[in-house]
Amino acid sequence: RLDRMAKQALIFHNEQTRSSTIKEAIAYDGLENFAGSQYDPNNIQQAVGSESLFIYDFNFAPLNRKGRMSPRQKLRLQEIEEALGRYNPRAIRIQTKTILERLHSKSLGPQLELLSDEHFHYRKVVQKDLSRFKIIHKTISSKACRNYQNILFGVNHSDMRARQMVAAFTRETISFAKTAGRMVQKFALFMVYKNYMIPQFTKKHVRRPDAHFKSPAQKVGIATKLLTFGEIIELFPTKKNYKKLSEDWKTFYKAQVPLDCQRSLKFRKPKPFGCDSHHLFPAHS
Repeated sequence: RLDRMAKQALIFHNEQTRSSTIKEAIAYDGLENFAGSQYDPNNIQQAVGSESLFIYDFNFAPLNRKGRMSPRQKLRLQEIEEALGRYNPRAIRIQTKTILERLHSKSLGPQLELLSDEHFHYRKVVQKDLSRFKIIHKTISSKACRNYQNILFGVNHSDMRARQMVAAFTRETISFAKTAGRMVQKFALFMVYKNYMIPQFTKKHVRRPDAHFKSPAQKVGIATKLLTFGEIIELFPTKKNYKKLSEDWKTFYKAQVPLDCQRSLKFRKPKPFGCDSHHLFPAHS
């Protein structure tokens, strides 16, 4: 049931936004989570309208595990990487380039205004990979206060709602997604629910007088009212609609992630000369 609803959600959003244009700045950042185990963290890269709070697009970028680990965890991670390899360390850069190309093609004018934190991969994409495009890139420290005055409020708000409403994204949850593909499908359902079925906020706002009864899709001009479940999950997806999806969304449709987002032995770290796992991590530890 969830699989069928997720497929319809991807196709519905794609059909609604295929001919739309972006008339506002885009707040861009990754929702960090893990799927399967904590040895497989990832980012769902979101592009959210800074004024409308509408999630225009998203994709998936795997991460290699970082941070402090016990000797046992280090040994287990080394075993996994020796058997299956590591994730592409440039995955965030590659996926950011892909999503910004799609967003730039939909921007109303010749330039796209991008708001992000100071992640070095984002800067490299704008300055090097997409230097041929006109992208106004404004950044803010990831340590800045995350209130409504923060330029990334749109994407921070989306992160907060996802962690509040979807068990798979809750911190320290036992309901984590078992595969990356299923996790992405859960996010697709959340995206459609947030964009089309609920207002921007539940309470009245002085700066946004209609935010408590208009959905993000209404603010963008795609919808004229709050949509119901039946109006979105109405028809079973067809091959014709499936072919209109982007290449990465086609894999999400199948509850998978692209091949370049999977572990590969070509990214495996070389062993230090004369060292092996038994020397680095003795059995008694």
